[in-house]
Amino acid sequence: MANKVLSLIPQLWFKFGLVRLWRLVPRPLRRRIVARLIPLPKRAGRRLAAPQAPVMMCGFLASPLGLGWSARLTRGLVEEAGVPIRDFDIGHAFATGERDAVLPDASGPATVIFNFNPGQFGYALQFLPDDILRDKYIIGYCVWELERIPDDWLTPLTLVDELWVPTHFVRQAFENAGVKLPIRVVPHIMSAPAGLARDRARFGWPEDAFVATVVASLRSSLARKNPLAAVDAFRRAFPGGENALLVLKLGDSHLEAEALATVRAAIGDDPRIRLLLDTLDNDDMWTLLASSDAVVSLHRAEGFGLVPAQAMLAGRPVVATGWSGNLDFMSEETACLVPYRQIPVEDPSELYVAPDLHWADPDIGQAAAFLRRLHDDPAEREALGQRARQGIETYFRNAHAPIVAAIREWPHATKS
Repeated sequence: MANKVLSLIPQLWFKFGLVRLWRLVPRPLRRRIVARLIPLPKRAGRRLAAPQAPVMMCGFLASPLGLGWSARLTRGLVEEAGVPIRDFDIGHAFATGERDAVLPDASGPATVIFNFNPGQFGYALQFLPDDILRDKYIIGYCVWELERIPDDWLTPLTLVDELWVPTHFVRQAFENAGVKLPIRVVPHIMSAPAGLARDRARFGWPEDAFVATVVASLRSSLARKNPLAAVDAFRRAFPGGENALLVLKLGDSHLEAEALATVRAAIGDDPRIRLLLDTLDNDDMWTLLASSDAVVSLHRAEGFGLVPAQAMLAGRPVVATGWSGNLDFMSEETACLVPYRQIPVEDPSELYVAPDLHWADPDIGQAAAFLRRLHDDPAEREALGQRARQGIETYFRNAHAPIVAAIREWPHATKS
């Protein structure tokens, strides 16, 4: 019953706008309140010395959010290695759209993979079986977007035996905070669907227009994802009557009314800038990217950069800030990397509160110049898209085999 009540909190929090009142509470006090109401459980039984089969995959396995994609991609690597998997989908507890699920048995020695961040451990564990921490080897697959993880992640990390992260940038963020756990870089390895093709009729886009697309979840911080910079760059690139369109595919707009209002105000009545607020399934998201002429990510920080990676796999040129996690798979040969200056982190949503840290402020003028060049030179646009696809396919191919081989070597649990 307690879990049922807890699972309603995030849904009611957003539905009735209570999150805005909560954000008025100073962040240090908010953290103390949460820690008091949802204490971190202690590990029971023995800690296994190394990973072993089966794997208990915990996360937002059916969610359209980035954490959902991350969980599914990680699960795919384990499945490919032939290791038995038990799924513990708790997305419903975080208001990510899933229904309450019946969870499997969690008893016995196994490897547990938490596909969510340390700040969510205490809350997530309220929805997982008590045995999920008993006689286990625990891996945290975690992502962060700044140069150092939050200090309040350090205590939850005592539950974990090993960390997986998607990029070297994220690994450095943990190491900068003094984390001594083993850390392995495990990228979000994926491939484009077979037969992927452009289908502009699906979205009502004109066939002859130059279409630049931005994809962002408003729950991931408007300041960090920075789609308003793309609006500015688009208008600078196309100040006249050019046949160009900017599409802003924004997720979770129903949960972030204030952020959506900010975006609408920036767009105004410009008919060349379109909002797409529908929730798209995996196939439609790939089709969206394949139907674009360019994909824009003028982020201030990325832990990985899932959408730019997908765009590259779809053979589309990407205009992206040349900083943070996306540099693991992007170079000046395979993307339009936008120069930037470092500015202090300032996020009105308070998802990122780190006044002593900095993130990127991309050069809007250079982003506009890239967009204009891609518009004016279809041959270069096509060539860059092909280089992008080849570059990221090579990156994923080189990362894939060692990871799957290592998982395949995990021994199977033996009865005690």
